[in-house]
Amino acid sequence: MRAWLVIGAASLGALLLAACGDDSSGGGGSGGTAGTAGNGGSAGNGGSAGNGGSAGNAGSAGNGGSSGSAGNGGTGGMVMNTCTGEAPPSVTLTEVASGLNGPMEMIGDPQDATRMFIIERNGRVMVKNGAAAPTLVLDITSSVSTSSEGGLLGMALHPNFGQGGERRFYLSYTGGG
Repeated sequence: MRAWLVIGAASLGALLLAACGDDSSGGGGSGGTAGTAGNGGSAGNGGSAGNGGSAGNAGSAGNGGSSGSAGNGGTGGMVMNTCTGEAPPSVTLTEVASGLNGPMEMIGDPQDATRMFIIERNGRVMVKNGAAAPTLVLDITSSVSTSSEGGLLGMALHPNFGQGGERRFYLSYTGGG
């Protein structure tokens, strides 16, 4: 049995806004270079900032080597959000359903935020209303082949679903045979 987890809406929104419109985040800076061997190596250079939309902090400088040995490389930098100067927010997972058998997709009802449709690979369509356990609304297991990479693979709601009594939805599955 598997549980279905959802990323908290507030956390996901914050995560998506963390880029501040940039198309990518920079990696952390590279470590400093090692000191040279010989009569006490010189200190390594500090790492450079990462590339991309949000630059990483520079890495620290390498340590000087002792007589006859090379110095140590510096540490890498940390990815930072250049818009706020803070690290990206954490993501929170919340269990919304359990006891499912191979969940493949979960779709929210556009007219009712507390209602979700869940499909299982074996050919079952479940509806979850609020805190209640999911209930079976359609079972096409006898028509679905789950061999190899097959099964009930996707679901789409009609564009006008929930408006004027519209309740059509579309399923994508591999047929038995």
